[in-house]
Amino acid sequence: MPHKLLKRRAVLSGNVGIEETDEILQWFRDREQEKTELDLSDCDHLHAAILQVLMIARPRLSAMPANASFGEWVGNSLSSGYGD
Repeated sequence: MPHKLLKRRAVLSGNVGIEETDEILQWFRDREQEKTELDLSDCDHLHAAILQVLMIARPRLSAMPANASFGEWVGNSLSSGYGD
């Protein structure tokens, strides 16, 4: 399973594809007023649709991907305008 959605924490792992988008988007929508966090420590790939959901949801990043280049790409994508 490429994701685990807990009370306030989303854990994305492996290859998170487009088929996961609706469920992840709804999870963040249901928590709109709550602080959420995101664990990408075991994530290898995010579909662009998932990345867009994360850019809108703006969760606190609790763990970046283990792969340094992928982690840098994700970090740069999520930090651009992040927190403004």
